[in-house]
Amino acid sequence: MSSSYVRTFFRNLAPGIGCPWYETVNQDQNPTDPVWATFEFNAEYSALLSFCGNTAEEGTVDVVVSAQPGSGDAAAIQAVENAATYLMQQQDATGRLVLLSSQPPDEFSSGSADRTYRVVVGINYRFYR
Repeated sequence: MSSSYVRTFFRNLAPGIGCPWYETVNQDQNPTDPVWATFEFNAEYSALLSFCGNTAEEGTVDVVVSAQPGSGDAAAIQAVENAATYLMQQQDATGRLVLLSSQPPDEFSSGSADRTYRVVVGINYRFYR
């Protein structure tokens, strides 16, 4: 689970990603937008950096874009690519959170078993505590 600092940083950026964003962490959402996004937070590990107790957390924030059924993949792929481009241009003013790279888009869907079509881009980060 990513630190609250990481979560707050990304949630504050949500209005700029280029499509409607909804909080889905511990909240039930059912948007009617043709394309919309949410974030999923995945901390990979934390490492001790010095004898003083400084640590760094590394992880991935997934930008998950959903599209209405029957709309194909073009709008979802464009939205997730736009969101990744925007996010990778942002910087944390304190320097504590560094966005390292973005992964290529990947389908995050179970085909006809899902009520929406989803694609995801992971944003890799390092957070210095």
